[in-house]
Amino acid sequence: MKEFELITLCNEYNWIDCSSQNQENSHIAFCGDLFDLSFDLPFCDFLPSTVPLRFWIQGESVDLVLYLPEICTSRSILLALDENAKLLGHDVNLRQRNDGSRKWRNVCQRSNGWVDCWSVPIVALCINYVYHPVPPLGPPPQADITTPEKEEILLSPMRIPRCRKSPGIHWSQDGSQKFDPTTLPADKVSLELEIGPSVLLVYGAWLRKFMHLKENIFGEDQVFTDMHQSRAASSSPAGDTAAGAGAPAGAADKGADISTSTGVADEADLLKQKEFDTRQYRPIEVAVSITMHDIQAHLIKNCNEGDPPCPVILLERFGFEMKKGYRETQLQLLLSPAILLTSDKVTRPNKENHLTQGHLMLSGFQVRGHAMFSDEGRTLDEETLEYAWLVEIQVGKLSGKLTAPQLHHLVTSLETFLLLAKDAENNLRPPRLPKTCHHGVPPLQCSESDPDTRYRCPSGDDIKYRMTRLAVDAVDLFLLENGTAVQIWASPIRIATCNLHGHLVKSGVTGVLPAVQVRQFVATGSNFNGGNANHSNTNTTGSGRSQHNASRMEGSLVGELWLEVGSVSLGPLVVEAAMSLATPEHNLHLVQHRYLRTHDEAHKRLWFLWSGEGTNIKAVGRCGCIGGCAFFGSNRNGAKFFKPSWQDFQDGVNMAAFRIHETGQDPGFGQSILHEGQLVFHTPPYGSQDVSLQEPISGWDSNMGIPRGTGTGGLKVAVTNDCNLGESPGTLAGEQSCSVAETNKDSSSRISTASPSPVSCYSDKRALGRRFSYTSASNRFQSLPFPRRSIHQNHTILYLWILQKKTFARKCNVLCQ
Repeated sequence: MKEFELITLCNEYNWIDCSSQNQENSHIAFCGDLFDLSFDLPFCDFLPSTVPLRFWIQGESVDLVLYLPEICTSRSILLALDENAKLLGHDVNLRQRNDGSRKWRNVCQRSNGWVDCWSVPIVALCINYVYHPVPPLGPPPQADITTPEKEEILLSPMRIPRCRKSPGIHWSQDGSQKFDPTTLPADKVSLELEIGPSVLLVYGAWLRKFMHLKENIFGEDQVFTDMHQSRAASSSPAGDTAAGAGAPAGAADKGADISTSTGVADEADLLKQKEFDTRQYRPIEVAVSITMHDIQAHLIKNCNEGDPPCPVILLERFGFEMKKGYRETQLQLLLSPAILLTSDKVTRPNKENHLTQGHLMLSGFQVRGHAMFSDEGRTLDEETLEYAWLVEIQVGKLSGKLTAPQLHHLVTSLETFLLLAKDAENNLRPPRLPKTCHHGVPPLQCSESDPDTRYRCPSGDDIKYRMTRLAVDAVDLFLLENGTAVQIWASPIRIATCNLHGHLVKSGVTGVLPAVQVRQFVATGSNFNGGNANHSNTNTTGSGRSQHNASRMEGSLVGELWLEVGSVSLGPLVVEAAMSLATPEHNLHLVQHRYLRTHDEAHKRLWFLWSGEGTNIKAVGRCGCIGGCAFFGSNRNGAKFFKPSWQDFQDGVNMAAFRIHETGQDPGFGQSILHEGQLVFHTPPYGSQDVSLQEPISGWDSNMGIPRGTGTGGLKVAVTNDCNLGESPGTLAGEQSCSVAETNKDSSSRISTASPSPVSCYSDKRALGRRFSYTSASNRFQSLPFPRRSIHQNHTILYLWILQKKTFARKCNVLCQ
């Protein structure tokens, strides 16, 4: 199909306005030039045990557009942002906005209030569904039924319904309650979505509406709720009462007829309840894989005439995986190294023009979620209950340089995004109120609620176990301006929170930060090499001028004099915070404890609940934050979460470094949960095991976690004198890698600076020739995504900065003599 529009409703809680005029519905539409759907239905066998179905969907030149109704207060903000935003193109120039005139649009036109949010040249979706057919059951065995009973069953359709006989063989209701659905082989659904190069306009509004669309299709509110019918239903009880008080006498006879028919229906329902077919309760397993390539995401903000373009995020790859079963759901989101570019229009001297563009780089990012389900106390017709939700966020190294105006533009973009994403003014109420408690009844009707103390029995969502922990490898940022630089360095960062941190507390937060350093550098504007002082004074990490000739840069930077005028070192910092229970909820932790034990008793995945009962469960810690639960297996990262050490990099624990663990162990960072022995990004360069995108944190003592770089001589950098640094054209000084063996040949080539440095460095245990290793042991170059450029710039500037300090120290010694 050519030139299509697929318009969907994305109201919160699946509300729908069916009025003929001035509808208040929000819409997300998918528009494109080509829509291709093909499928395979292999109906060639008679009553097969399984039937595989395959669907292929492909779209070309697909756009995602958003429409907000006029009643929505965010509509004017969204339209103003769409009108005033300045976008940066691939050629680092302003990109002209597409008004949609070049593409076919029928309903989703910009003049009607539709806003383009996402553009993709090609999208491919593959769905595989393997299900077990449920053919009608045949008649019972003839030998088990006498001839009169056969005649009775055959003649029963001609008689009064209450005299109809049920089949001779049926399942009892007691047997259905004890049936375990996991004893049946599950139906399987696999979904693979691959998206080509994307251009995203990151509005918080479309992300919010997209989540509503997802919940309406796969969440609790899968049925539309009409706004006008809901209003009529809310006023119907009063009308029914009045009608009953003044009803005519004939209504009694009509009521008797209704009661008679109801009795017949109840008897028919009772017969149906006795018929139990296990095949109707077969579980389903779902596997989802989503991959996106070459993403250019613009953080939209309102731009005046004199403002720079919106910040842009360049991402080489995005991956998402989900594995859902009857007992649990595991999902993970993975990002490749990403870089954020932002600029300003501040007037500076010519030698400081490189400060116009700043950047932030993230070496890696991963989010993993683990949901635990239980069917304890639930009937087969009810959904399983989620009693635990565990989240782990792993962040690599965040580095880069920004000026104050660039930081302001970035914060403004993030503030605009959060404003539209939250949008509290346009929240809708759930159609099903009040929310039931964890016993399945309204809170006011529950026997455990106490109106005198205003205590209400909590819902299952309120008392389910929640755990979230965040691990950041390092933060190394430079705030720059003319002739001055401030460096902020912290590594590593560990934060964990859960709602079972201790007794008599509702929730708690624990944070550990072993070391923080803030340093200020000032350029004196003078040099020692006799040249003029027209060189850049602030060409620090990742400057755009780093791509110039290496020798010329080395000469200019070595001649510049930078002074460290201030330094503040803190650590280790330990933060503990807790939220106490309110007076009506003083026993909430006891209710939660009993609730969790009830649903976790069958499989005992929350180990901290069973640590004192002499079971075989190995309880690690007092909560899930430090390894007390079965998070993605044995929760390997939890035991050492608050004990960072140099050994973590070698073991692959709490580090954002791609790693594949053996079968049976917890998956490593970036390892697929759908395919054993593979990474989520299993194509080069990620598929090569000798490529490391992570700088090892070796500045920590393995016992106490105290930074070793806090004294003199803290920074040690391996200088490879026997390597040809300028062998290939365009290669920066120090970029050509040398093997570890060549680096260790001459230990005297190491330079020990006179002052400590916050830059993450290699320890004596593992000396490497480079700060970042992107080449294998055989010196074979690996192709890398575009963020590699800024990493090499960081290494080059660090190398030249050390040479500068060494030259300065040597000249100071000469002056002192």
